[in-house]
Amino acid sequence: LFKKINIEINDNKITSIIGKSGSGKTTLLNLIFGLYKEFEGYLIIDNKTINSEDELKKARKNISYLTQDSEDEMIYSNFRKNLSKEINNISKEKYEDMCLSLNLTDKMLKKSSLDLSDSELKRIMLLKTFIRNCNMIMLDDPTSNLDQKNISSLIKLIKREKNSGKTILIASNDIEFLLKVSDEIIVLENNKITKFNNKYNIFSNKEILKNINAQIPKIIEFKLLVNKDKKIKLIYRDNINDLIKDIYRNA
Repeated sequence: LFKKINIEINDNKITSIIGKSGSGKTTLLNLIFGLYKEFEGYLIIDNKTINSEDELKKARKNISYLTQDSEDEMIYSNFRKNLSKEINNISKEKYEDMCLSLNLTDKMLKKSSLDLSDSELKRIMLLKTFIRNCNMIMLDDPTSNLDQKNISSLIKLIKREKNSGKTILIASNDIEFLLKVSDEIIVLENNKITKFNNKYNIFSNKEILKNINAQIPKIIEFKLLVNKDKKIKLIYRDNINDLIKDIYRNA
């Protein structure tokens, strides 16, 4: 799928991967996690080149990965019991805080997976991913099956984990979510990888977004419209309340 690519994921950043369906977002995550062994090249994790299966296994212990099919793999009669190992490795305070952040109750966690809604199951998978004590977190399509309230909670949790020193890599086509959460953007297009350190260079570029079947985020579109029609120079914002304050100051 990819040829002659070279990509660096910066520590303590939230880096997001965007591209149209089939562009290779999941493939790239799987390559980084070492699920594909038939490729030419090498991985460097924590400044160490991975040269053997043992080194790869050791590196994986520091990566917590939410895959697209995580929910299909987790068929349990009691999640609280089956997550006991991960839960026991963190403080009670942190565990309870994580549950609160993901709008999960102890009652939900004690249910069978067959008795949970799609949203509840997704949030439990996110809980399992975040409570592991890993330096790097990878999330494939983390907002699927979540409503806006739970997406907002997830954004706050991701930013908090980043502020605690974690490196976070996200693959998603949810542009509105990625605008609010990302520090840097990787674009997959025509089997090529392009990295942008300024996310606004991507989310304000109609041509690039059109090529990957995405639209400009609404808040960016509004900012560009005001700049063009009203001649009010606004800076880029992720939060609508901040944008409204800017408009008020310039009006």
